[in-house]
Amino acid sequence: MAITKDVIKVMASESLTDFDDGGGMMSGNEIVSGNVNNLFPDISPLDRALGRVSLRKAYAIAMTDDNDTYQGCHIILSDPPDDPRVSVSIFTTNDHFDHREDARDRIESYVVQGVKYSGYLYGNQLEGSRAIQIVQRETVALPRVGDVLFLIQNAGLSNEISQYVRITGVTGEVRTFSVLSGGSYVDIKRRVVTIEIGDALRSTFNGAEPSYADIQGAAVPYNTMVADAAKYYGVKPVVEEIVAGSFTVRAETIFNHLVPSAQAESPVIDITAGGSVSGTKTSGTTVSFSTSLTVTTGTKIYCGTGLVRGTLVITSGSSTWSDDKRGNLTRAGVIEGTVEYGTGIVTFQISGVSGTFSVSYTPAAPTSGINRTHGIYVTLASRAYNYTATLDPIPEPGTLIVDYMAQGNWYRLIENGAGELLPLISGTGSGIFNPETGSCIVTCGALPDVGSVILYSWSASVEYQEAVTTTLTNPFYHEFVLPAPYIEAGSVSFTYDGIAVTDNGSGGLNGVTGSIDYQTGVVKIYPSTLKATAEVDIDLPVSYDAIETGTAKVTGSEAVSAGPTNTLFTLGAITPNTLVIEGLLYTKDGGSFTVTARDYSGTLKSVGNVCVTVATKKICLKEGTTVGTVAPATGEVVIHGALEDSNFSVSEKVVSYGAFTGGLVRAL
Repeated sequence: MAITKDVIKVMASESLTDFDDGGGMMSGNEIVSGNVNNLFPDISPLDRALGRVSLRKAYAIAMTDDNDTYQGCHIILSDPPDDPRVSVSIFTTNDHFDHREDARDRIESYVVQGVKYSGYLYGNQLEGSRAIQIVQRETVALPRVGDVLFLIQNAGLSNEISQYVRITGVTGEVRTFSVLSGGSYVDIKRRVVTIEIGDALRSTFNGAEPSYADIQGAAVPYNTMVADAAKYYGVKPVVEEIVAGSFTVRAETIFNHLVPSAQAESPVIDITAGGSVSGTKTSGTTVSFSTSLTVTTGTKIYCGTGLVRGTLVITSGSSTWSDDKRGNLTRAGVIEGTVEYGTGIVTFQISGVSGTFSVSYTPAAPTSGINRTHGIYVTLASRAYNYTATLDPIPEPGTLIVDYMAQGNWYRLIENGAGELLPLISGTGSGIFNPETGSCIVTCGALPDVGSVILYSWSASVEYQEAVTTTLTNPFYHEFVLPAPYIEAGSVSFTYDGIAVTDNGSGGLNGVTGSIDYQTGVVKIYPSTLKATAEVDIDLPVSYDAIETGTAKVTGSEAVSAGPTNTLFTLGAITPNTLVIEGLLYTKDGGSFTVTARDYSGTLKSVGNVCVTVATKKICLKEGTTVGTVAPATGEVVIHGALEDSNFSVSEKVVSYGAFTGGLVRAL
């Protein structure tokens, strides 16, 4: 009898269910083609939300009355599911009598038991735990994240239990144990490895206590190796036309889903470990401008730069708006808009106001850099709702973020710029931050998980310093030095590029733009066009009068009470532009500077840039800062107060001065 397609049947197994006894031997029930749910049930809403693996066993048979041989029998999937969230594959166990649990084990057997692990379970590992502990010798390498271990207890017995566990995290520490050996206690060192696993333990595995001979417990851990026990067949659409005679076919993918997964890879680049919160730094003085607007919901005012919290004021007619440091625009205590401090964008959430709006604020520049971080480890002993920390350097307002983990989920609190830590999810915590001291109190909405960390991250921007606005009036210059210092004012003359040049007696030059330092002999010329040095014609010799110099020490220390002007001492008549005071203790903006002061035509100015750090803030006294005056005729030295109630003192003052003898002319 010929075998036709009509006698080729697909038969159901004994049990078409997802219970452990599903499958089994072939039944007499035919799976009729075209019948709905003839093999698999409908997908329930719960299965669609949580995922499910359905296994069904079926048999192919040529149902004939004779013993004709059916050659080339095979089965294929020819049409993929229309639902992209449903995947179908075929595999065989080559067993007519096995059940669903056997097929499940075949799927899970992508790795199989290998050699015994060089360690043993530490004590009892309880059912439901997501971490196990293993004791091993110090010389044994730690297991790697991603490896799979096989745990088996009571192997070969009726009460055998086993489980494959994938490693998701590994930590280890060396401990000392006192164990009994030869009738006495000895100390041994062993490494205790805590291994986090992907799936919770489905049974309790009994280990052992550390011993001198490292005796295994009832449960034994094994390494595993890849086996690929099953081969899977499926169907995928092709991505290009299949040409007759071609040796290759291109499909969308050769992979298929076997089990549902709630995990997905999310590549992240250009992110620092501490986060990327940006702060702002004050950058200049108050800025004001006016604009005409008709305000509706969503109307924006762009300030042009970032702005300092608490400095924004907008007025129109009798109405005044200001920011509350929290990012809100308020009028009479009512929130009517938002403020973005980093970009300077103000957005109104009201309508019906029009006219001229006057805006004033203190500008701020955004800062960038690696954020500061701090962590508090949560142990069984330290687990609590409240945690305190003092953060150094002090966070910039609005940049502090606190994260904690509870029940395996992360929760975040963000400081709003006004010292309040607010949760992203309502009811999951709160906190207070003091911007003056850096102290922080965090109250978690739930007890944090043991083994997790309370994470703090913030931007401090201590490496940024507000730059003083200056105008570069002389971007380039020619410079030369007269060999004899302490030049008599009004005695210098030379020719520069065909121009006769003399000094004006006050540190300036006649004929060209430039300066002369009578004490050091440094001459600077500021040309409108910078020429190459070889092209500059300076006629020598340069003539000038030099001054004989002497020194006198004023010993002791003089503390001067607060006041805008304080006379320190009187030297007697001295030659102008020759006085130098060293060791002057000068106070400005809360910083104490030890400076050298020089006489520049009756004005005492600081020499060099001097910087100090006060409470993590860098304060600088720029070169050329006026610190006082000197009257050459009387030698009276006066120091000007930089701040009200500031104090000054001079200790071991060394004064250099010149007594003009006249008539001495030198040529270069």
